[in-house]
Amino acid sequence: MRESARSDWESFWRRGRKPGEIYDNRGRVTEEILGRIGLEGSVTLEVGCATARDSDGLASHGAVPVGLDYSPAAIALAREATGGRVLLVRGDALA
Repeated sequence: MRESARSDWESFWRRGRKPGEIYDNRGRVTEEILGRIGLEGSVTLEVGCATARDSDGLASHGAVPVGLDYSPAAIALAREATGGRVLLVRGDALA
């Protein structure tokens, strides 16, 4: 199996597709979490957030979401898609 490299992801996110064309979970992650815990005021961390769509969904239910990704292109897409509702951090969770 080939290991994923940062350059692979950077290339992927720079292709110019809209987030909905890449990852359309239709709120499944948010619904699953809401079925287990209350989100109001909870700080959440989405590691490898990409477009941060899951974090954005959590924010709409009162969470204080943080999205982490090592791709600058993904962070740029997430910033545009979430409109400031998610604190976005560029970094590597394995570092």
